[in-house]
Amino acid sequence: MQFDLLPIILIFTIFALNLVDMNIQAEKLSLIEWISRINDKSIISKLRRIQEEHVESEDWWNELNQAEKESIERGLKDIEEGRVHSHETVQKLYGKYL
Repeated sequence: MQFDLLPIILIFTIFALNLVDMNIQAEKLSLIEWISRINDKSIISKLRRIQEEHVESEDWWNELNQAEKESIERGLKDIEEGRVHSHETVQKLYGKYL
């Protein structure tokens, strides 16, 4: 008797992903409980630095190189100064290349 393994693999994958998510949630709760009991200011300071570094790393702007940032700034300036084209115009000009 032949049967398709795809549904079984899919169910197993979903189950495994849910376990990973549940484990992450349990880890976060464990950390929250631990942090709530900390009275050492130096540890709190270290945790604050970790938090600040994490927040800074979440901003994609910080990951861009200078040329990319300058290109975006030029584009924003073009928009502010009205140097824009409609979607329809761009399609007419560049549609043949797409």
